[in-house]
Amino acid sequence: MKGKKLFEKIEDVREEFVHDTAESLYGTGKQHKKIYKSFKYIFVVAAVAALCILASGIKGNMQKYEKEDKVVPLPDNNLPVASGSDNSGNENKKSSGSTSADSKKYKVKRLQRVVYPNKDNLLDNEDLEPDKNYLKNLKPFYQQTISNIMTGADDTNMAYSPVNLYLCMAMLAEVTDGQTQKQLLDALGQESINNVGKQSKNIWNSIYRDNNISKCILGDSIWLNDNVNYDKDVLKILADNYYASTHQGKMGTKSMDKAIQNWVNNMTGNVLNEQAGSIETSPQTAFMLLSSACFYDQWSTTFNKEYTKKAIFYNADGSTTQCDFMKRIDNRSFYKRDRFSAVTLGFESGLCMTVFLPDKEASLEEILQKDIEEILDISTKYKGEKSGKVTLLLPKFQITTSHLDLIPIMQDMGITDIFKPGNGFEKFVDKNQMDSLFVDKVQQSTKVAIDENGCSIASYTEVGIKDGGGIPDEKFKLNCNRPFLFIISDVYNEIPIFAGVINEME
Repeated sequence: MKGKKLFEKIEDVREEFVHDTAESLYGTGKQHKKIYKSFKYIFVVAAVAALCILASGIKGNMQKYEKEDKVVPLPDNNLPVASGSDNSGNENKKSSGSTSADSKKYKVKRLQRVVYPNKDNLLDNEDLEPDKNYLKNLKPFYQQTISNIMTGADDTNMAYSPVNLYLCMAMLAEVTDGQTQKQLLDALGQESINNVGKQSKNIWNSIYRDNNISKCILGDSIWLNDNVNYDKDVLKILADNYYASTHQGKMGTKSMDKAIQNWVNNMTGNVLNEQAGSIETSPQTAFMLLSSACFYDQWSTTFNKEYTKKAIFYNADGSTTQCDFMKRIDNRSFYKRDRFSAVTLGFESGLCMTVFLPDKEASLEEILQKDIEEILDISTKYKGEKSGKVTLLLPKFQITTSHLDLIPIMQDMGITDIFKPGNGFEKFVDKNQMDSLFVDKVQQSTKVAIDENGCSIASYTEVGIKDGGGIPDEKFKLNCNRPFLFIISDVYNEIPIFAGVINEME
């Protein structure tokens, strides 16, 4: 798919979105019409997380790498590629958005390329599957972050990628040591850093999808200040186990900001263009970690568009909104618990989305606080399901969560030292430059959309370091006309990839 866009943005009007997608991918010829028809009801999700590490009084020079010291070709807004060499593009262009003026052209260099796995080798390869005990130990992390973030939505819509934050925290653990590393590992439920890299690689591999119908690609990168010395071996660990590309340049310049923004846009298909455009560095930025996720898939059984009708959604604040509700009636599994009901919808790729609707006497906040363990079990295990003739009414929706601050969530998990200057970066950064490093920013932006044919998501996280059989008799109806929770997961490996709450419809 190299050199072809996924899409410019998620349009408010689906027809415009699909038309733009098909045209940008394949032009206006026969293939445009073919892909237009195929993607007509696709749902896309994008998420990005970024972590910024800042430092004051940075000194020293960047280590020289003889083989990989090349100018970074900026991404050209094509689909995320996870099968071969890095994308190529054009040299940086001048752009606004940086607080520092570019009096001259600063080059951003790629220090380390990423070799993505061959997707054919990932199929039925047990050696590439995540360890079950490792995934079991990760469950408390998923439970706590999903519960805390979703209950903090305050009657608004919210989307979040747990696996996106996980990868950022795992990479942070790789570049830290001592008590700082221990706090990160404790939050991830792991005793040692020794197995984190391998298992993170296997998680990446298990989630990976890349074909004409389904796509789920995770991306990681690290961006280095050219005035700080870094450990080359650590960078290789990030490349080998996290598929993290390494880039070096002058922080606080338009060239560096634009290169980072373009990487995010490339990995998320331009879905989060506005959010990515706000990413800026400063001369005090020591390095930045970025993790992205781009997902789109078709329902294994699509909703019939003829059944989509206008109906009332009862918003969390007491107001009402008339919106389009999709409808399907079929034989499938469902879940009925004391405080909520749930239905799971399958995707063509084998991934699933489970919708959780609180009972009228309960609330989203209540089930997230009291039932989060069972909710994750249902979304990742098909645990305790019944079968019957299910009528599902689900609103079409499109939501965006911008710049979600994840530092309070990490602090609630006991991660504190990394936010204080001079704690834990000795293994990665020159010791003479260590006293002032601390994590200044951990933010995630996510966009989600669904319609009759499927779902799409784009997300990124920014971390900145600065100074069934037979026809059943039972009938069940789930009418999602009030606030509900959804989780998209890899059921086979019990990994929740995305989560969100719908509190209001516009």
